Amino acid sequence: MPTTNLGLPLLAADQAQKHVTVNEGLLAIDGIVQCAIKERNRNDPPATPADGDRYIIGNAPTGAWSGKAYKLAVALDGAWRFHEPRPGWRVYNLADDTLYVLDSGSVWRKVVGVPDSGAVIQNAARLGLNTTADAANPLSARINKALFTALYTADGGDGSLLYTMNKETAGDDVGLLLQTNYVLHAMLGLMGGNDFYFKVSPDGSTFFDAIRILKDSGIVQMARLPRFAANVNYDAYIPSAAWTTVPLNNGTYNDQGMFDGGANKAVAPIAGTYVIGGSLAWHQNDTNLPTDMRARLLKGASTIVHGPVQTKVLTEGVITLEFATMLQLAASDEIRLQIWFSGADGYAAQNLSGMWGHLVG
Repeated sequence: MPTTNLGLPLLAADQAQKHVTVNEGLLAIDGIVQCAIKERNRNDPPATPADGDRYIIGNAPTGAWSGKAYKLAVALDGAWRFHEPRPGWRVYNLADDTLYVLDSGSVWRKVVGVPDSGAVIQNAARLGLNTTADAANPLSARINKALFTALYTADGGDGSLLYTMNKETAGDDVGLLLQTNYVLHAMLGLMGGNDFYFKVSPDGSTFFDAIRILKDSGIVQMARLPRFAANVNYDAYIPSAAWTTVPLNNGTYNDQGMFDGGANKAVAPIAGTYVIGGSLAWHQNDTNLPTDMRARLLKGASTIVHGPVQTKVLTEGVITLEFATMLQLAASDEIRLQIWFSGADGYAAQNLSGMWGHLVG
């Protein structure tokens, strides 16, 4: 009765010529253990093998190997000994300097490990670094740092390093996905087209297009940029000698809710640096003629952040005062456009008096 794993012969009780059985076991061990084969998938036996030469037989053996498909053949004393490989057995193939392992069927698969310098790994199905690669992620690494460096000219390279990512069609995606604890929060790349996108998400399911660079022009679009433009769409009465908030009731555009038409103000949705500008035109009230018109920007209830800006030459119906400034605002800071007439009252002319602004950083 042989041993379970290697099939080695066992001594029987009171057995005669025990050395024969022991020698058979030793010869089997010599052929199986630390196995380095000359060749695999060979079907015709070599004509003059040396003692100890080993081969993995192919699926259609001939001659002395007939009927021994997939077995391990060991040359000894001018004859062949055969062993039935079992799943998990490993052999080193001298013909291609590669280690193979037998799977649960009859296929000898390459064992992919860390190669020596100059070694070549081709067509590896999966590679896991400090983790297990799977069908969805055939290349996986669980590491803290990664370095790719150019091959220098002194080492035979050209000194450059180009990392290429390719997709099949324009409608496919190619890019980088950035996650926190495996929840996706940012993407950048060619997503569903050939324009370059930066997308962000609070939860991995809802995404916002933060930046889009058009492939045909290089124009940069920022659809989520806080910005507004508003005006007053009627002649708004302004008393004399009093700073009065221009009643900006008409938002021509209003991204991220930056303009509050009900309160005649702009509201910073986030902290940052903003450019805020205004323009004022006046309309005469009856025969009254103010001596000058002034403008300023007010933060909150009383903080003057720009102005006053003044003009003394008034021509009815024409924009006579324009200005812009850069402001550092906190989230929820409120900005109002105010106007002043000296010497007489008047009107802020409709559609020509307004304020605009946007985040710059």
